[in-house]
Amino acid sequence: MHQQINSHPRFTKTSFLRRLELVFDADRWQEIWMTITSNKSRSFLTAFGVFWGILMLVLMVGAGKALETGVMSQVEGFATNSAFFAAEPTSEPYKGFRKGRNWNMTNSDLPIIRQRVEEMQYISPVLFAGGNNGDENVVRGDKGGSYLIKGCYPEYNLIETSKMLYGRYVNDIDIAEKRKVCVIGERVYEVLFQREEDPVGKQIRVNGIYFQVIGVARSTSNVRIGGSTALTVVLPFTTMQQAFNQGNIIHFLAATAKPGVAVKSVEDKITEILKQQHQISPDDKEAVFTMNIEEEFKMFNYLGIGIAALIWIVGLGTLLAGAIGVSPRPTIQVSAAIPVPR
Repeated sequence: MHQQINSHPRFTKTSFLRRLELVFDADRWQEIWMTITSNKSRSFLTAFGVFWGILMLVLMVGAGKALETGVMSQVEGFATNSAFFAAEPTSEPYKGFRKGRNWNMTNSDLPIIRQRVEEMQYISPVLFAGGNNGDENVVRGDKGGSYLIKGCYPEYNLIETSKMLYGRYVNDIDIAEKRKVCVIGERVYEVLFQREEDPVGKQIRVNGIYFQVIGVARSTSNVRIGGSTALTVVLPFTTMQQAFNQGNIIHFLAATAKPGVAVKSVEDKITEILKQQHQISPDDKEAVFTMNIEEEFKMFNYLGIGIAALIWIVGLGTLLAGAIGVSPRPTIQVSAAIPVPR
């Protein structure tokens, strides 16, 4: 092994000692020092340029990483493979119906969507009420406030995830039996109950109807659909339809795609089904409002990639500008023959 290393010209003892001599050559270091001290302004500006380039690169990369982390934290706890649907007035006449017709999604749409959209993983209808006029629509004793009322299925908590501080979320039995139970947001709990008081099993009045509290929810994401989780009271979807005389109307529809499936395909299929079910022109682009969270999330990703690329270009460019100043500059000497007088 010793012979193999010595036989290679790059690892000979003589070569190593020669390089070591160059490193510790006093004359060489003296020459470098004289070069630096002979032009102090240039040396200072060069050193400052390199320092500034490194500093800017570090700061900009750090800022870019912080921005990326901040964006990711905004959507953490929210299903980025989801899409949302709502009914809007039609923009085209179709089959005898006039333009501008109002329509609603209904309960009958759900089984058809479940059957025909195999790429879909979860789906939940949503109802909204209250929270807009400032009246105290949620009351317990002498305490109350104006809060958003939301009716949904248990699957909704798999799309807009909430952390349960007390109790549980709405379940399938609540839906099937149309139980008068509710999940209150963290802020609603703070207003209606004493600090550290367990609210589970207690009664509150929502729009004049008594409901039993089964849980307290805290949002795990900054994405808000309809309103803040902290200021919301969640009811079983079927209970809200019956108690508030909503018939079979659905205000909002939330759905997610299966892993590995593009949300766009689920979005297009559900939109097509809704148009067919409600006699809407296939070419009507405005009748079904859709919001593709996956596409929105991709925009954030592309923005992050663009910012990161810009940061590296500017940072490396600044560093390179400083490094160029370090490189030696050729000195051109001009000599002229001076005539000797005779």
